[in-house]
Amino acid sequence: IVDDTDDGKTNLIQSIFNLINANLGTGILAMPFVIRLGGYWGILITVIVGLLGNYTGKLLVNLLYEETEDGRRVRVRDSYADIGEEFSPRFGRLMVHIMNCIEQFSHCVLLLIMPGTVIAHTFPNSGMSESTWIFL
Repeated sequence: IVDDTDDGKTNLIQSIFNLINANLGTGILAMPFVIRLGGYWGILITVIVGLLGNYTGKLLVNLLYEETEDGRRVRVRDSYADIGEEFSPRFGRLMVHIMNCIEQFSHCVLLLIMPGTVIAHTFPNSGMSESTWIFL
């Protein structure tokens, strides 16, 4: 669907599909493997990381707003880069962009390592090492 009124921002449907894509990918597919290797500790750590992610998300949303003198919350920032600039006017945006690149690169590496590791453990007698499966 082409929207001629595109102002460069995502709408609700685009945001929902982005969240589904990010969360239902390798993370959900890897959960049985994580629980098999980590046991109860794996489950506990997964719950803790989820709670920390929830708390961090709420903090980031709160940083988008400022309270006016009459007590209303007004949105004054639109992106992570704006939050970074507020934190450090000189290097904030750059730090946010660098961290975003590192996070994206790490995710791409994970997309290679996770399937290779799962296949190597699925076929332990194949004669191929985990590194070979990751390479393939």
